[in-house]
Amino acid sequence: MGYLADGSTLRANFRLMEPTKHDVDPAKSEVINNIRRELDYGQDDAIRAFNSMRNVKSGVMVFDKVHRLWRGCDWVPTGEEARKDFMLGQLAQLRRDMNRELAAIRKELNDLRKSRAKRKKATEAQSESDDAEAPQNYSMTTHDQIAAAWLKKS
Repeated sequence: MGYLADGSTLRANFRLMEPTKHDVDPAKSEVINNIRRELDYGQDDAIRAFNSMRNVKSGVMVFDKVHRLWRGCDWVPTGEEARKDFMLGQLAQLRRDMNRELAAIRKELNDLRKSRAKRKKATEAQSESDDAEAPQNYSMTTHDQIAAAWLKKS
């Protein structure tokens, strides 16, 4: 993320931005209009800045899925009760995300265990079939005895 003309960054300017609505039409978008006013940008530059800030890697703006609003990454409500509700909502979202990741890990682990069990059964079946097909190995002395008996007959 580059520096602005005054030496600050987009993160420094918008990390505390209050929740605002975004519309597909840039003229109706409160987020785009806020960026235009704050940075004295044109519409195209404001759209470019918004796209940069909403990128997950930059993380400057965060989309609140519950209220369907964009807000700054470090924004918290000002009232004590509202702040508590906000933090509880954030914790609940983190818990849901963590449970989703945990479920995916458990599924992969179960799939791995099943594939190991299948491989083990396959190798056991292969070794049993190899044992049935393979001729019996005689001890060296038995082999020598058979060879000696054959030579005597000849």
